[in-house]
Amino acid sequence: MAVRYSDGFMALSVVLVTSAACSDNGHDHSQTLPSSLSVVSVNPAFADAGSIADVVVRGMGFQAGATVTMDGITAVTTFVNSTTLNVRVPLHAAGIVDIVVTNPGGEDARLAAAFAYRQPIVLTVRLLSPSSGLLYGDMTNITGTGFQSGAKVTFDGVQAVTANMTSANILVFPSRHAAGPVDVVVTNPDGQSVTVNSGYTYQDVTLSVSASQVAPGAPLTISWTVPPGRAPLDFVGLFRVNDLETPLWSAATNGGATGSRTLAAPAQPGQYVFAYLVEGDGIAVQSEIVTVSAEFDARPTSSVPAPDLESLLRGRLRSQ
Repeated sequence: MAVRYSDGFMALSVVLVTSAACSDNGHDHSQTLPSSLSVVSVNPAFADAGSIADVVVRGMGFQAGATVTMDGITAVTTFVNSTTLNVRVPLHAAGIVDIVVTNPGGEDARLAAAFAYRQPIVLTVRLLSPSSGLLYGDMTNITGTGFQSGAKVTFDGVQAVTANMTSANILVFPSRHAAGPVDVVVTNPDGQSVTVNSGYTYQDVTLSVSASQVAPGAPLTISWTVPPGRAPLDFVGLFRVNDLETPLWSAATNGGATGSRTLAAPAQPGQYVFAYLVEGDGIAVQSEIVTVSAEFDARPTSSVPAPDLESLLRGRLRSQ
């Protein structure tokens, strides 16, 4: 009979059929020879040195009460059946060790070099690129070692949005923050953490508009100031206050640290806002609200002074 385990191992038990099995009035006297004790596999076959891990030991001939040692150190063992033991591996320094299963009667079996205690990878942060960005919107890549699936990144205590992660890289969108340097902390699910003091600097960006209230079609100027070295495809745009997804007007900044654009105010009355948008990442900052109102007349008033009624009266009296 063949038994296939989930790890791909196939065990065979040999059935010995005597001649009596075919005679003796048709009665079946076949006998299954008991399998001798053996250890065939352990899964998983590795763990970090200095840590506790649960593994499954498979083989044949295991008995209730069987014990397992790893490099001579007794492991917590749970008997499942004659082919399976659940084992919690003991703490051990880095290296490769044998596994020995011993039945209550003293019979034992060894699987040489069966389990590897690996030198644990130290959690580190080597580089943030870029290490600065606008108040919101710039994506940054964190390079290091030992990042575990589910690791969290915080900027000044506020969790960032993680876009992608490997054991050596984490791509994140920093949370919104005021201008200035902040600490960056990476925390693994197992509790390990590393802090980069003042690891990221939020840079300021300002937007100013020429007027907060204009008539439809009147000239409207937007000016910006950002740190030098910005991407050429950053742009400024005009949006309705209640719709920041669809720009009514936009213009690339061409990477300029300062600049301005003049356009005609929207023909439709309402409230609008300008925004500075980071290439591929969204709105970094918004301007004050601009109200377009048909009732607002920006034309200059006449400079002719009001008539002097007293002088006019005196002139009339003289003429009489």
